[in-house]
Amino acid sequence: MAILTAGYFFQGFGYIIIGTYLVVLAKPVFGETAAASTWVVAGIATAASPLIWSFVVARIGTHRGLAVCYTLQVGGAVLAVFGTNPVLLLISAALFGGTFIGAVMMTIGEGTRMGITSASAKLTTWYSLGQIAGPALVAVALSGTIIGSFIAAAIALVLAMALTLYGVLSGNVEQ
Repeated sequence: MAILTAGYFFQGFGYIIIGTYLVVLAKPVFGETAAASTWVVAGIATAASPLIWSFVVARIGTHRGLAVCYTLQVGGAVLAVFGTNPVLLLISAALFGGTFIGAVMMTIGEGTRMGITSASAKLTTWYSLGQIAGPALVAVALSGTIIGSFIAAAIALVLAMALTLYGVLSGNVEQ
C-alpha cells in the first residue's frame, strides 16, 4: 500500500503542476485565448479518455496500460518545455487531458483488485495531498522558471510511474 500511495501522491503532484502552469506557458503563444484553446483541447481529451483507457486496458492489460498512460503524460510535460510552438502546446494539452483520468481509473482499480480496504478513499487522499504540494513546492523552489516547473512535473511523473508500477507488480499491500 505504501508504495502505491507514494506513486499516486507523485501522480497528483506532477499532474497538477501541468494543469496549473500550462495556461501560463501558453498565454504568450496564443495571446488572450490561451486559456480557452488549451483547456478546450484538454477538455475534449478528458471527455474521451475513459473510453480510450478502458479499451487500452482490455487490449493490453492494466499494467501495460499504466505504463503507456504515464509515458504519454510525461511526454506531454516534456513537450510543454518547448512551449513556443503552438502545435506542441496543443498536443501537450491533449496529453494532459487524455491521461490523468486513465491514471486515476487504472490505479484505483488496481488498488481495489489488490484488496486495499477503501482503496478509492485512501488513494484519493494521497493524490490530493500531491495536488496541494506540487504547485506550492514548485512556486517556492522554481518561482523564476516556468520551464523548470514542467521539468519538475516530468520528474515527478516518472517517479509516480516507477512507484505505481512497482507497487502494482509487487502486490505491495499493507492494509
